[in-house]
Amino acid sequence: PVLAKCILRETLASIARLLNAESTISSSRDRGYLKNLGAWLGGITLARNQPILRENISFKELLCEGFSGNRLIVAIPFVCKVLEQAARSTIFHPPNPWLMSIMAVLSELYATANLKLNLTFEIEVLCKALDLDVKEIAPTSILGSYLARGAVDALGSELSQVSLGANGAGNGHSNVTSTGIGSLGECVGTALAASVVQMPVLSGADISVDILAVLTQHASFQAAESLFAQQPAMKKMFYMLTERMIREIIPIHVARSIFVAVSCTRDTVQKDFCGEPNEEHVHRAAQVMARGLAGALAVSLCREQLKSKLYLTMREFLIGHSVPEQSANTIAVGLVADNLDLACAIAEKESIERASQQIDLILNDLYLARKRTRERTGQPFYDIARYSRLAYPADFPDVLKVRLNGLQPGHLRIYEGFTQIPHFFSQIGSGTPGLSTSATSASSAGVAPGISGSSSGLAHASSEPAIASSEFVTSASDTSGKFNSAQCFERFAAIIADLDKIVSNAGPNVTLSQLPSQHDACLYARDIIILAVRSVSPDETAMDFAQALVNYLYRSDTRLGIDLYVLLLARMCEMSPRVGKEVTSWLAFADDERKHNVPATVALINEGLVAIEDEDDHLSRLVEANRSTAIEFAARFLRKALLDGAVPSDIQSFAKTIQAFVKLVHSGRAPSFVTQLLEDIQAAQQQQQQQQRSISQAPKSPPAYQPSPDTSQSRPLSEALPNPTTISARASSAEPAGRSQETASYQHILLNWTRVYNHPAAGEAELTTLVHQLQQQVPLQDTAVAAAFFRACVEASMSFYDQTTMASRQSLREGGSALPGAAAGYQVADALVKLVIYLTKLGRNGDKADLLPMRMFLSSVVLAIVHTHSNNPELFGACQRPFFRLLCSVLHESNAAYQSEETWCTDERLHAITGLLGETLLLLSPAFVPGFSFVWLMLVSHRHFFPRLVEKKETWSLAASLLENQLAFLYPFIASGQISESLKLLYRGMV
Repeated sequence: PVLAKCILRETLASIARLLNAESTISSSRDRGYLKNLGAWLGGITLARNQPILRENISFKELLCEGFSGNRLIVAIPFVCKVLEQAARSTIFHPPNPWLMSIMAVLSELYATANLKLNLTFEIEVLCKALDLDVKEIAPTSILGSYLARGAVDALGSELSQVSLGANGAGNGHSNVTSTGIGSLGECVGTALAASVVQMPVLSGADISVDILAVLTQHASFQAAESLFAQQPAMKKMFYMLTERMIREIIPIHVARSIFVAVSCTRDTVQKDFCGEPNEEHVHRAAQVMARGLAGALAVSLCREQLKSKLYLTMREFLIGHSVPEQSANTIAVGLVADNLDLACAIAEKESIERASQQIDLILNDLYLARKRTRERTGQPFYDIARYSRLAYPADFPDVLKVRLNGLQPGHLRIYEGFTQIPHFFSQIGSGTPGLSTSATSASSAGVAPGISGSSSGLAHASSEPAIASSEFVTSASDTSGKFNSAQCFERFAAIIADLDKIVSNAGPNVTLSQLPSQHDACLYARDIIILAVRSVSPDETAMDFAQALVNYLYRSDTRLGIDLYVLLLARMCEMSPRVGKEVTSWLAFADDERKHNVPATVALINEGLVAIEDEDDHLSRLVEANRSTAIEFAARFLRKALLDGAVPSDIQSFAKTIQAFVKLVHSGRAPSFVTQLLEDIQAAQQQQQQQQRSISQAPKSPPAYQPSPDTSQSRPLSEALPNPTTISARASSAEPAGRSQETASYQHILLNWTRVYNHPAAGEAELTTLVHQLQQQVPLQDTAVAAAFFRACVEASMSFYDQTTMASRQSLREGGSALPGAAAGYQVADALVKLVIYLTKLGRNGDKADLLPMRMFLSSVVLAIVHTHSNNPELFGACQRPFFRLLCSVLHESNAAYQSEETWCTDERLHAITGLLGETLLLLSPAFVPGFSFVWLMLVSHRHFFPRLVEKKETWSLAASLLENQLAFLYPFIASGQISESLKLLYRGMV
């Protein structure tokens, strides 16, 4: 019940937001969301015989308000979708009186409201679902009475103000006398003036801004600079076409923004300032609010239509003047991007000036009433009629209530906040106000903010990005229909131009990971991917997109742009293997100076689009060619990758490039920065070796994993892997010499395997050969030998992780740079799991798969976990990560083999491996190893484990046992009431 109430509350809140949002009227996507929410609301209430309370939604009043406010396009589809679910109800289906009363209102709208075709269709579909005939439903007359009641209420409100104002003037009390407006005529005038806000009727000729002069002074032509230089007449045509489009498009949006801004300002100011006697404060607040809202609304309303219309007009104009179609598309996109915000600023100025005039006209009597009352009586003016009608909830804070001594400074600051509304993207987060005080006075003087000789205000227009998606951007919710390659690229060009402007205006240190999921850059990137998917020829479209993304990547100079373009490029490569092959080949081997971009190269390597080995080979060839720009790039890249740690690599990864630099130094032709680079690399290497020696010589505290008493000896990290003799020193001194030698030999085999496995040249054939040699050297078919082998291997992997982590911490404490981190510490563990997979794959005789190695490996891991947990419980937490890595890698590697359709990993064998891991986790249940509880829960809830465990009936009992063990572990704490935060987290994780 609690969950159901929570779901219903959130559903109603989302519906209320969409019903009241102005964007719902113009956005088909928002209306689609609202219809889906309506169907969902009906499904969880009416379809389950649960009522929708009138205090939550009154459908008849909703339809009446939609009719009176011209919002039926929002109200009718929503109501119909909710009522459709009544067909599934045993209570609310026809002839239920509640349902039929709403249907009667819909019938009245159907008959008398002159609805559009899509709205009548919604009503007809509802009637069909309910098995009704709309023509047979008796319509109500509620719409006419609703409008009449609204008029009576308004008149009564006016009369009450007149009556209260007259009484206040007639009484002799000092406080009440001060509430008089001065005369009955003034009161009536105030009430009537405050009740009338009319939608302005504007045409292109009514625009007061000199559009041609503004365009001449501020327009930008970066995208068509060469074209306009060759044909100056085309620039004049551009001015004329742009002016014509602006005069055609912005009047309706300016009128709408003025109407909304003035209406909101009038109602809000009258309520908030009914106890404010100073007309200057009222005037100031009304001006700030009306101007701020009008300007922001005008920009947001007209932006998308201006963008699409200007783009189509410019494109047709250029094609008509013999410009090739592809070039015309590019130039048109650039011209629109350069000048869109200038056009929006014209609409902004027009809205601000007209809203300022209209709000003064509407509230003029309000100002005069305060002034005349003060001049005639010497008393302050209070609007007692409106103040008496204010009602507040019981728990409403007193500090927020309207008082008769005027607004406090804190309240006035809310109105000052309207000067900070950002009208353009660059103002967000930069502290630039959308409408400052100076802009207000400038507009009053007839000068638009920024449309002047100064560089302020609209000087940023040429570099301003578009925030919202244009109408030719593919919506994520619109997955129907396909586009050909030309259409896709045309839409892509518009999207990428807006995206490039956004990332260009981002801060230098802004990264993709810092952006919220609904950021405009993320939405544009998503639209690009969806657009590529909807192409009729995905390979060709992905190739076109990839070529453009490469150009934008090497042109971008912000970290956000590089991260975003690299990510999109990677997605294009994932969509099409042919594109992936072409892109990676070009990135690795093409001789193009644009590639001499260090941040872009680092991002490409980290994303996996460029292999470190290929980059090393490419850089060495550039250095050997003795090209100055290439040498400088190679030096800067190596410094970034090796000394700054931007790329997960070591010195050996760029051995060829370093050797080429050494040869260059020996030849005497090396620049000074190359010599300095080699010296810095050598110094860093020496510092690292010195730190490693100090670590190996210093007395150590026992490591986290300690399978035997004598395990404190560590080893230097001068190589990628430890020396086998160092790890063998972890064996107990009490062990017989033969067993100690056996352990050392097993660990030596594992470390040799790790070196080969991590070598970039190692392939399937080399690894298979090495496993065959291992099977010949070690009789793993003997369970005792296999247990000793895997125990030694698990110890080696834990030892390597401990020593790597310890060395890294010691280096940080001494002020040096961190040594290879967690990923490097897992090298031996990952190689061990891969060895187990190969042993399982090749079997005992190398001809068929065998699960004995997997079983023995998992048993060794269980023994190591239990031993460490019982002997060193205070240090057990430090070694849970490598244990988790070992068990999780088994799931990952086996599932990867199954997904790759390797012949050995059939569905039955994968299920058997999952069952073995389930038995392992059953042995490690929280009741037996409580310190392993969170890791245990993470493994049980792994997406490759539990869902596969319940696929077949044979393992249902095992899945049930795992859940029972978890519940049995939690039960004593819950029963005794000892519920800590960690237990709550475990319980939520289990649920």
